[in-house]
Amino acid sequence: MSYQFDQNSSTFQTLERLETAYGNEWILTTKQLKHLLLIEIPNVDRFSRGCWEFEFVCKIGNSKGWRVSKLFF
Repeated sequence: MSYQFDQNSSTFQTLERLETAYGNEWILTTKQLKHLLLIEIPNVDRFSRGCWEFEFVCKIGNSKGWRVSKLFF
């Protein structure tokens, strides 16, 4: 049985980057978040994707600043 980690490596990198942002309490811009999640960021103050939550917390120039947090079930 062979595994194709290459196809999922971007998923692991994304999770690793989200974990780093969360652990370091970084605020990500909308552009950074869009690049990381590969989605259009909704025009709301809070949204979730998988087990991650993103909350608008400040303005950074012309962009929104987003706090990354984990959803615990």
